[in-house]
Amino acid sequence: MSTPNKLWKPPVFAAKLLKFILPDGRWNTPLGDFEEFFNLLANEKGIRRARLWYWGQILRLIPIKLINSLMESLQMFNNYLKVAFRSIRRHKGYSLINILGLAIGLACSLMILAWIRDEISFDRFHKNKDTLYIVATHEHQGNRTAIHSGTPSALGPALKTEYPEIVNTARICNGPHTLNLSYGDKRFQEEVEAVDPSFLEMFSFRLVEGDAATALPNPHSLVLTEKMAFKYFGTTDVLGKTIKVDNKYDFLVTGVLENLLANSSFQFDFLFPITFFEKYWSFPELLNRWHDFSFTTYVQLEKSAVPSKINREIAGRIHQGNTSFTGESSLQLFNRLHLYGLESGEGRINAVRMISLIGVFILLIACINFMNLTTARSGNRAKEIRIRKVIGANQSDIVKQFYAESFLMIFISFLLALLLAALALPLYNDVTGKAATISVFSQPVLLWVALAVVFLSGLISGTYPAVFMSSFQPVKVLKKTRSWDSNSSFFRKALVVLQFAISIILIIRTIIAFKQVDYMQHKDLGFNRDLLVYTPVSGALQQQYSAAKQELLQLPGISHVSLTSRTPLGFYSSGNDWNWEGKNPNINPSIRFFCCDHDFVKTFKITLVQGKFFSLELASTDSVTAGQLVINEEMARLIGKDNPVGMRLSQDSNHFSVIGVVNDFNYWPLHHRSGPLIIFYKTFLDSGNARYRYIFARLEPGNIPQTISEIEEIIKKFNPEFPFSLHFLDEDYDQLYRTEQRSGAVFRSFALMAILISCLGLFGLASYMTEQRTKEIGIRKVLGASVGGVMLMIAREFIKWVAAANLIAWPIAWYVSHNWLQNFAYRSHIGLEVFLVTALLSLIISLISVVYQSLKAASANPIDSLRYE
Repeated sequence: MSTPNKLWKPPVFAAKLLKFILPDGRWNTPLGDFEEFFNLLANEKGIRRARLWYWGQILRLIPIKLINSLMESLQMFNNYLKVAFRSIRRHKGYSLINILGLAIGLACSLMILAWIRDEISFDRFHKNKDTLYIVATHEHQGNRTAIHSGTPSALGPALKTEYPEIVNTARICNGPHTLNLSYGDKRFQEEVEAVDPSFLEMFSFRLVEGDAATALPNPHSLVLTEKMAFKYFGTTDVLGKTIKVDNKYDFLVTGVLENLLANSSFQFDFLFPITFFEKYWSFPELLNRWHDFSFTTYVQLEKSAVPSKINREIAGRIHQGNTSFTGESSLQLFNRLHLYGLESGEGRINAVRMISLIGVFILLIACINFMNLTTARSGNRAKEIRIRKVIGANQSDIVKQFYAESFLMIFISFLLALLLAALALPLYNDVTGKAATISVFSQPVLLWVALAVVFLSGLISGTYPAVFMSSFQPVKVLKKTRSWDSNSSFFRKALVVLQFAISIILIIRTIIAFKQVDYMQHKDLGFNRDLLVYTPVSGALQQQYSAAKQELLQLPGISHVSLTSRTPLGFYSSGNDWNWEGKNPNINPSIRFFCCDHDFVKTFKITLVQGKFFSLELASTDSVTAGQLVINEEMARLIGKDNPVGMRLSQDSNHFSVIGVVNDFNYWPLHHRSGPLIIFYKTFLDSGNARYRYIFARLEPGNIPQTISEIEEIIKKFNPEFPFSLHFLDEDYDQLYRTEQRSGAVFRSFALMAILISCLGLFGLASYMTEQRTKEIGIRKVLGASVGGVMLMIAREFIKWVAAANLIAWPIAWYVSHNWLQNFAYRSHIGLEVFLVTALLSLIISLISVVYQSLKAASANPIDSLRYE
């Protein structure tokens, strides 16, 4: 008698895996066969052999399962695409509005991405970017603390010598330095930078000729860019060639820099050794002073150095060299300066955040359009969804279908967006002053961000329509009930209100930005800048400026002429250690100064508040000997006297008497209030930063070109060896606010795009709503309704939406704009008229968007309307 076979069970997990691999609903019979053979093999060959066989069969089936699943997915995907293309073709008008709206939104987002990428890439190309810092000085000026980049000239070398954690330092002499350069018969006035030789070692500016370590070996060497090499020599092979400065000094070209990148905070064409200017300005102690804060100092730290610890050491070192220094110092990472500045609100980070938010808003508006139009058309697709569900389609199949349509439209929109962005890019770069590119396929970061934007756009814009329409119940659809449309109608209205609220916020923010820039450009600066021109004093003119001034005054087109050491926007010279009776010992501010002659007040039309200004009698004396100076109102407030005329001020061994007070004319951009200012007569010590450098002339209205020609003739007469240049002061001031102008232009452009996308959505929605009310409109017309009455009926609902959007947008727009205006010391007023104008504008825009569809519906033949459906 034979022993009965034992009944073995296959591995539990393996059996579950086999059920998953085999086709749905068809695994019962194969599973039984597998178990029978498994038992037979286990009893004859052993359980281990049976289990190996069982797992082997599963592993053989996995590739088949994967291939079948892939084929099924491809077939389904192909089916989804076919249905999607059919839907797009069937509803061409709505599809065009959707695709165009998305394309405009994506194109704007791509351009904003390119702009943001350029902004955040500033100064990131330096090899030592993580260890390069700028020394910022914090000074107490009365009730406020000023932060600036001015440091003593002696600070840099002292830090490098005395502190081992500081690897290197470099100084730049603040302010523009204009020199007359010549090579052969080529002569130009050029602005140059005065730097330490270590500057090229610390910062990664690539030299195409020469060596950074030895590029500025002596005071009579220079480095120039490729552009300047071609300008003067026609080639970059210029090492060892000589350029003449002021027809007096010979300079050897020791390096040629690759043209500077647009995303560099430093923009220069010539680098000169800082030591040359000691001789040039006749200022032997220029680089060893502790009370003259006219230099910017950069330091390179050891990687392990702690900046907060070094901050205290730097402040202590300044105090050691200048015992009256009472401020603080801080090291600020150089590659963050462009975005964050030295003080809050100075950098570009607020603009980057705002433009980024606009990009998100525009994309959100485009997605809202898609959701609105898709859900609005859902009723027309109810039959399709009903049939699909009746024949067995589940909710996930319908969700996939609508996601496929969403991503197909997004993909088409993306291709169109690339085309639109490429076409708009030249104009966009002209407006922003950038050199942005939309080469998403050659820039991996931009490509991945663009793909992420496309994916998220498809996900956001497709999710609600897919989930909403896949939830339709066949029974309700078969009964032709509209109850399922009521919820979507409310959601559409909410989306329209949100869409227009965003657009209204952008409009208000744009108007306020425009008002602020206009306010800064036309604000009374405390002097009259119109028709003021100036030319540099150089060459032979330095010894004959008085004679040149007298001849200029003889011209009928000139009313006044004055000599100054600086332009109003170039008061970079500053010093501290000023003392006066009753001075607070805890403050030692850095005070700006410049020199001028006795005609300065008349030429600039500045108001004398107290006392008197310099007189012609002082022309034969020196201001140090005369001991007289004039201050501005801010300096008077710092002194703390209502009438400071007659007060004694002193610095080192020099003593002065205040003879007058002038109004606070603005010599800084209006982001800041003017600081304390001292005005010397004639030439303070007749050297260095205080010598006369500019001749200013006030032109009479009339034949200005002829007057300019006559000025040129006189200047060339006294200075024939140097090129003539003339500048209008109002143009210099306009340049100050170029950044705000460009930001305002960007805001206006993208606000316009947001409004355009919103209008496209309203147009499509109005078309749908009039289509849905075709029979109602026909009945109303038969009963005697006028065309105007029908149009008002259709437009009334949109007017309510826009009114609600304004109520939501106003407080948000006020808050955003108010915070932005806090970055300016002088700012325009946010008046109620801005909001009322915006409300009227948004109402007009919305009515324009729907007027065509409402007029078309109201003018239709009632018979055709009643035969509808």
